[in-house]
Amino acid sequence: ELQKEKLSVSQGNLNDKEILVEKLKRDFACKEIGVKEINEQLIKSKLEINVLYSENSEIKNSQFLLQSQNCLLQGKVENLRKDNDSKEENREKERKYSQLEKEKLHLVISDKV
Repeated sequence: ELQKEKLSVSQGNLNDKEILVEKLKRDFACKEIGVKEINEQLIKSKLEINVLYSENSEIKNSQFLLQSQNCLLQGKVENLRKDNDSKEENREKERKYSQLEKEKLHLVISDKV
């Protein structure tokens, strides 16, 4: 009988251990699922970061191009201002020359009279 009791206790302990092992397996499986979900989220986050990095690079490239175009336009504006100033100076010189020609003609006419 003692042997039967020991066997019964052993079987009870074995059943308890089997239940515990099954519980641990379930817990481990749940944790594995959690780890997989976390890994999937990590992969998604990395992809999102890569997309944002690419967009940021495109924005920086666009910004550089716009700055370059702005510099070119500023140079063109400066050249146009210089051309305009030069034309204005030439017009002023032409007015003065025309005035001098009129005065010269007036002097020539008054000398003849």
